[in-house]
Amino acid sequence: MDTEGLYQRLRRIQARDEIGNAYGGCGTVEEESNVLVDFFEWIMEKYKDSMPFWAEAFIQIFGWQFQTFHEGAESYYSNFYGNSEYAAIIRTADYLNENGYDEIWKPYISAAVDCERYKYPKEKAHLLPDDWMNENEKTVWNFYVNILEKHADELTMKEVDVKKAFLK
Repeated sequence: MDTEGLYQRLRRIQARDEIGNAYGGCGTVEEESNVLVDFFEWIMEKYKDSMPFWAEAFIQIFGWQFQTFHEGAESYYSNFYGNSEYAAIIRTADYLNENGYDEIWKPYISAAVDCERYKYPKEKAHLLPDDWMNENEKTVWNFYVNILEKHADELTMKEVDVKKAFLK
């Protein structure tokens, strides 16, 4: 994976003052529109054996946004696809809270309920952040950009360099 190329695409979108999301793509240039999906796939591959908290937060927020735009937030919180278990949601919420992502943390955690898969409690439906997501696409975009930039060195490090860094 050409992670330096991914970062170049991300930065060109930013330079044009454009944004994107997990569902509809990014920016106005076709070749750059899948940059978030490509980062998602790279992170999933790179950390398939052990995922750091920041990477899990990226993956979970990506899934949250995608599912909210595609089917509604209920599908995310009820673990419809089996990749948003309550424990992962709580870990992600903790990460958001502890790392200053307050604008996302509050709506994200507000709808978290420990429920049976596919069975989000109807009496909690008013907590689902579908409207918030529609109104705060730039806030979520800023989260993606911030977390990816914070971890650029780690993501662009080649496997050989990673091993050397751990041996030091």
